[in-house]
Amino acid sequence: MKQPDLINANLDPPLVDQHFREFADSMPHILWTAEPDGTVDYLNKVYTDYTGVTLDVPSQSWLNALHPDDVERTIASWSEAIATGNVYSVEFRVIDIGTNEYRWQGVTAKPVRDEHGNIKKWYGIATDIHERKIADERANLLAARLDTTIEGMSDGFLMMDRTWHVIYLNRMAEKLMKRERSALLGKVIWDEFPELVDSVMYQECQLAVTQQRAVEFETLSEIFDNWFEVRIYPSADVVSVHFRDISSRKTAEAEIQRLAFYDQLTGLPNRQLLRDRLQHAMLVARRAHCIGAVIFIDLDNFKALNDTQGHHKGDLLLQELARRLATCVREIDTVARLGGDEFVVLLEDLSRDAAAAATQAELISEKVLAAVTEPCDLGDYHHTGTASIGVTLLDSECGGIDELLKRADLAMYRAKAAGRNAIRFYDPEMQTTIAAKTSLEMALRYSIKNMLFTLHYQPQLGADQRVIGAEALVRWSHPAHQQVPPSVFIPLAEETGLIHALGQWVMREACARLKAWATDAKTAQLSLAVNVSAYQFRHRDFVAGVLQAIHDSGANPGLLKLELTESALVNDMDDAVGKIEVLKEHGIRFSLDDFGTGYSSLSYLRFLPFEQLKIDRSFINRIPNDTKDAALVHAIIAMGHSLGLTVVAEGVETEQQRAFLAALGCDAYQGFLFSRPIDIGAFLRFLD
Repeated sequence: MKQPDLINANLDPPLVDQHFREFADSMPHILWTAEPDGTVDYLNKVYTDYTGVTLDVPSQSWLNALHPDDVERTIASWSEAIATGNVYSVEFRVIDIGTNEYRWQGVTAKPVRDEHGNIKKWYGIATDIHERKIADERANLLAARLDTTIEGMSDGFLMMDRTWHVIYLNRMAEKLMKRERSALLGKVIWDEFPELVDSVMYQECQLAVTQQRAVEFETLSEIFDNWFEVRIYPSADVVSVHFRDISSRKTAEAEIQRLAFYDQLTGLPNRQLLRDRLQHAMLVARRAHCIGAVIFIDLDNFKALNDTQGHHKGDLLLQELARRLATCVREIDTVARLGGDEFVVLLEDLSRDAAAAATQAELISEKVLAAVTEPCDLGDYHHTGTASIGVTLLDSECGGIDELLKRADLAMYRAKAAGRNAIRFYDPEMQTTIAAKTSLEMALRYSIKNMLFTLHYQPQLGADQRVIGAEALVRWSHPAHQQVPPSVFIPLAEETGLIHALGQWVMREACARLKAWATDAKTAQLSLAVNVSAYQFRHRDFVAGVLQAIHDSGANPGLLKLELTESALVNDMDDAVGKIEVLKEHGIRFSLDDFGTGYSSLSYLRFLPFEQLKIDRSFINRIPNDTKDAALVHAIIAMGHSLGLTVVAEGVETEQQRAFLAALGCDAYQGFLFSRPIDIGAFLRFLD
């Protein structure tokens, strides 16, 4: 068969139906015709305007406008259509001379036949599919990244459809289930493992699907001879199962139960259990960068009690003090008896700040000392005693267990040397730190009472780099303490319960500022974001306080945006949802602040009606050079947009960072590249 002449046939215009040409030139799409042998004899005006190619020039071909990588494939598919007479369908890229860029076109051509079935003419149309192709490529890239992440998980991951056919499992799932992927894909899971039908796994899967909720449980699988921690997440189309081997943990728990880990006299953990818990606390401190404390308690003159009243009275005192000490600490803490008249209290996860942790440790030590010095009835003997207490902090730099106990013991001896009935820290400098913090707390109370604070404003810019709003940031300048950074006084306000009063002042000031802005055209449409502390958000009067601030100021609630961190939400999801919904009914908007730095749980995003995600500055610092952070930022922006949320990046400090974020479709920016937090006068000048 004759090969189609793909070069311009240079036929006379009358050979192309004049009516069709008039119709084709009026259409917004590319229309074309070809002879039975494939020779293109007509291209409408859209093609010529779009590509600059015209059939009026003998040396030109419609192929001249195609991307070089697509020419060979296009010719082959066109030749096949000519040979078979089938409908021609292909996708290729065509140059757009307006932008000098190639854009994807979807092309379809159909033959028209005469009464004998012979092809008389080919008529074709091309439509722009560029946006769809680009979206498909991005989706494929994101899917590939997600697949890489899931394949690298240390947990087993299994996906089934609603008929329990396996549609995906990762490498760890293959390992834990002791079955190759190819043997399970497309199979009904219960058919492959019939022993599971009578198991907790089957029951929980059915429960999850029936009630359409996630379930979590632990189970001993006799099939795989392992303990598993299992999480099941049902959706409309699939059931996802995450599972991990916890056999080592269960073995350790069983071993602990078999050992005598408790003091026989007091019922408290003994030295061995204390050492185990110290080891665990030190690992957590290193991983989570949290600080705890060890309190060493030695009863003063206990030997004299035993010598004068007998060991029975001494035992009664130890039992009573054990009960009292247990009431001085939290559930996560440990009170242990080392032996004789020595007790140790382990305080875990006090704070990430050493000074704050020391303050908490001192408060609990004072409660312990008060409990010890409270009079105690020992049958027919009325006893009043004291104790010497040593305290040392437990952090990532505290050394081993023996070193930690040694430090607490040394601090206890310093307390005895100070005259007994006293508390001393291992690090003498910590006493100075605590005294300074106490002074700062007194200054903070005074400043909150007299409202010695100001608000600064950091501009937020949209994608077009125009100011769309600001974040209100509280600043404190005290005559005796100079400029105190928020990283110091905000945690202190939270610890001391002063955050609610401070937060209410900030809310009133922010609403008053919005009302003032409403009178000026250049600020009337600006939004104002206010950070809300987790402690402030959980307060029973939080909602009423916000609404009162709006009512008193007359501010437009639609321009007020409250920024919440993950920590404000996870403890009581129902309470959080209720408060947010009430405030949203009044027009107030919400932003999820510091996204990705907290509990890294995505489940609440389905339930909480946020309008915005704020990418934490820790992810922005190293982009675009750090490929991992760049990938995370890309994923966060894509996820936010897929959930219908706008995405703001904070901590933008370089033009390179802004350009990278802009390329990913980030909606707004905030950072030193544009402006530091500034007072209201400077902010208004910034707008000019």
